[in-house]
Amino acid sequence: MQLEQQKNWLTLFLIPGIGSTTFIKLIARYGSPSEVLTASEKALSEVIGKTLAHRVVHYREVVNVDTELKLIENHKVKIITLDDPEYPISLAEIYEPPLVLYCKGSLLRRDQYSISIVGTRKYSPYGSKVTQFFAQGLVNAGFTVVSGLASGIDTIAHQTVLECGGRTIAFLGCGIDVIYPRENKKLYERIQNQGAVISTFPMQTKPLGNNFPIRNRFISGFSLGTIVTEAGKNSGALITAQHAVEQGKTVFAVPGPIGSFNSEGPHSLIRQGAKLVEKISDIIEEIPLYARENLVNEMAQIENSPSQYPDDSLPDSIQLPLSMTIKPSYSVPLQTDISEKKETIFQQSQSYIASPQSPLEKKILSILSSEGSYVDEVAISCQISISEALSTLTLMEIKGWVRQFPGKRFAKL
Repeated sequence: MQLEQQKNWLTLFLIPGIGSTTFIKLIARYGSPSEVLTASEKALSEVIGKTLAHRVVHYREVVNVDTELKLIENHKVKIITLDDPEYPISLAEIYEPPLVLYCKGSLLRRDQYSISIVGTRKYSPYGSKVTQFFAQGLVNAGFTVVSGLASGIDTIAHQTVLECGGRTIAFLGCGIDVIYPRENKKLYERIQNQGAVISTFPMQTKPLGNNFPIRNRFISGFSLGTIVTEAGKNSGALITAQHAVEQGKTVFAVPGPIGSFNSEGPHSLIRQGAKLVEKISDIIEEIPLYARENLVNEMAQIENSPSQYPDDSLPDSIQLPLSMTIKPSYSVPLQTDISEKKETIFQQSQSYIASPQSPLEKKILSILSSEGSYVDEVAISCQISISEALSTLTLMEIKGWVRQFPGKRFAKL
């Protein structure tokens, strides 16, 4: 992204009170932040009302964007905006997606296949063991693991992934130049080499309490599903789980010892309909069909390798009561033979691709230019948000109905 374009995005982003919904309305009408920043107050009021229009006009002249850009440069931070080709599709699909991602590290295409692990800061030996177990299993299955860099379960999840050579992404509840908690400074730096550290807050934002529910919403939004391994009934991990439900994502809960304070959260989630998980295959079977084919090779490698525990069970110190045992079984309940699994998953994927087009998909196909239409053009023509247009077009690309050109242009195949 060119510096002037980045500056315009940040100027509009830094105006207080301008949330994602308002921002996207403005971009859909005017096409770019630069056009919004030069529009008259009267014209803006026709789109977002007089109060917000006055706010935009007032603050666009006083926002200290130059200081923000200097801090970004000094800390070697990468800015990814909602219209950037690198912007994660999973986040673009949620309600009120983050407008700007402050990123250190790298985001890869494979990170779209991610699962988040969250839990309490005051964990038990049992919580530590099951978090390590699921984090390692997810890495072996090819997933990226997402969490919040907090003390406790989040830290264990990130550390386990790094030790296993996997990819992990940490979302912060503060500015990306603010390391919180301080004891995770080395972890913060290590994650950048095997994934990314991401903030949706401006530089130098302090880790205030109100920021963490916002962070939790983006942890669940980025992920295909969320695992709660251990948490009390008032844990912030349950906020992440609630966001996941609202976003249409799967919530997984690990059962714990009866009577344990840290079992109350997962058990409550299970009673409300979360999926009880004891093994990695419990998670794999909930993954969308189009993603399974990309994971089946990793699954085959895992199944052909010996278990990390010779007796095929976790150590006695974390045995569940009432004879319940979490077993490290990685098998997908499809077929017993690997070649048959691959064929089955391929057929399921083809069935997904050949599924009937929705009215929106049909409308998009009808208006796409043969030379490629920009996302904002599609959004305006279909009277939808840019984020919805982008997510729908990307899914249509996966299904093989459209192709993407540089600059977020899409054309019908």
